Amino acid sequence: MNWQQVEGHWREFVGEAKQRWAKLTDSDLMECKGNRDKLVGKLQSLYGMTADQAGEEIAHIEQHLAEASKGGARHYGAAS
Repeated sequence: MNWQQVEGHWREFVGEAKQRWAKLTDSDLMECKGNRDKLVGKLQSLYGMTADQAGEEIAHIEQHLAEASKGGARHYGAAS
């Protein structure tokens, strides 16, 4: 799943993001709404990640959502 697809499935992404990054508030996610660069910045400031680390974390959720949309696991961390 690429970022354009994530933008189209933002609500699903938010659910996964909340599970993975508990420090992200609803307000943070609303501010980022579909903007990958803003989300990277939030992750950097809240978790002390580098931009590359944040990008990898986001890519992991993108991949998980892609698998789930093909009938795989529905919740982050669930066995496929």
